[in-house]
Amino acid sequence: MSEEVNEPENVEPRKFAKKYDTVEGLESAYEGLQKKLSSELRVPDSGASPEDWASFYSKLGRPETPHGYLMPENTREREALDPMSKVAHEQGLTKEQWEALSGVAKSQLVKDTEKDAAKIEKMREEWQTSAKLRYGENLDEKLAQAKRTLDGLVHENPDINSVLTKTGLVDHPAILDLMIQTGETMSDDKSPDQAVSTPGGDNIEAIVNEGLKLVAKGSPLNPRHEDYRPDYKRFMEIQQILMDNGYEGLTDPRFRV
Repeated sequence: MSEEVNEPENVEPRKFAKKYDTVEGLESAYEGLQKKLSSELRVPDSGASPEDWASFYSKLGRPETPHGYLMPENTREREALDPMSKVAHEQGLTKEQWEALSGVAKSQLVKDTEKDAAKIEKMREEWQTSAKLRYGENLDEKLAQAKRTLDGLVHENPDINSVLTKTGLVDHPAILDLMIQTGETMSDDKSPDQAVSTPGGDNIEAIVNEGLKLVAKGSPLNPRHEDYRPDYKRFMEIQQILMDNGYEGLTDPRFRV
């Protein structure tokens, strides 16, 4: 005996039910809802593949490669931000997020550059004051000698002027003395017998030439140079060899340039 189902009277059908007159209509609406839900952006779970994450980041707005991010035209800023852009791309940053992040980084770079420039300028002023006290009335003459030496080095290696000027080392007392003493040797008639060899087997002429080439290269005087450490070590070795053999290093007035 089947049990009859008593339907409540005066019950209005649900609003959404009025939209569908047939089962086919309801089925079609359901399929549309499924497609909509499946197209929505969802964060991949912990077991997602790199491809899943790449697809997710692309939908968020990440460029295809790090080159898709906007980069500054300034060379120093570009070099500083280049590795950061690669990390940003790996982490899925959108172009808008990158611009916000890189904007902060560029602002900090500008501040650091200004601080470095102010620090270099202060050091140069202190070194210039020191030179005035050391050379007194002969300062102009000494500076002219230093300039002649520097011009000669720049002729052989144009980059050295840029290095010394940008770092402020052109006014460093040790650099200035080296340039002045080297300039003085250009007109000095006294010259040691550079053809002789030291007890250690080093040829004086070869040693002096090697040292002058290092000075022209600028690396022993520039901590930022990629060859600074080995060239500085060799430069000091050359100075020691010359002093051990009775000379005053590369600035010995008996040497000709």
